[in-house]
Amino acid sequence: MTRAPATLSDAQAALTQAEPQTMAPLTAGYRDHGLTSTDGGVAQRWVLVFSELRHAQAQRTVDKQLLKPGQ
Repeated sequence: MTRAPATLSDAQAALTQAEPQTMAPLTAGYRDHGLTSTDGGVAQRWVLVFSELRHAQAQRTVDKQLLKPGQ
């Protein structure tokens, strides 16, 4: 098991198409979605995990950057 870098085109596509509200509930505060792809003829299975707490933290960071004076 490994974490796929967000620079991979398949990972970028999965992230841009992700809709947390349609993902299956995993545990409290988490949702997941299974994906498959092929790289170099090798089948790969991916799991995209959404965390409500991490999403809220990331949103606060973005909001803070947007509210910086002079930008």
